[in-house]
Amino acid sequence: MPQQETTRKPIRMLLIEDNKGDALLINRAFSQLDTPYEITVARTGEEALSVLDGVRSYDYILLDLNLPGINGHEVLQTIKSSERFKHIPVFVLSSSRAQEDVLGSYQAYASCYLVKPHNLDALCEITSSITNFWFSKVLLPDNVSWRPSV
Repeated sequence: MPQQETTRKPIRMLLIEDNKGDALLINRAFSQLDTPYEITVARTGEEALSVLDGVRSYDYILLDLNLPGINGHEVLQTIKSSERFKHIPVFVLSSSRAQEDVLGSYQAYASCYLVKPHNLDALCEITSSITNFWFSKVLLPDNVSWRPSV
């Protein structure tokens, strides 16, 4: 009997990034993976918090620190202090290598801290690593959101 192909639901990601060029590159990098993604982009901290207050749930959040208005550190602290959102893995993706940014992110319970690469190939490597680790190796709560098999 032939196997039926099952349709995988896309992994839902909230990308918090004010730079349109970086957001485009990140979208392009995720589009090159075999795993389907739905990416919602918020360009400010305020917009990100508003999007999170909506009815949609996210499998993870990719967060830039250098945002206008409410910065990434404040967004991270708000997410991780919320009973509703603190379970969502937050990956900081920043151009900063400053130790105060790295340490501050981990102290606010970021899941990981990644430095933005300068080319698409390196960004594709990061997106592939995120997917391979977080959605095939890590066990996340079932009742929060579905988890696709990767």
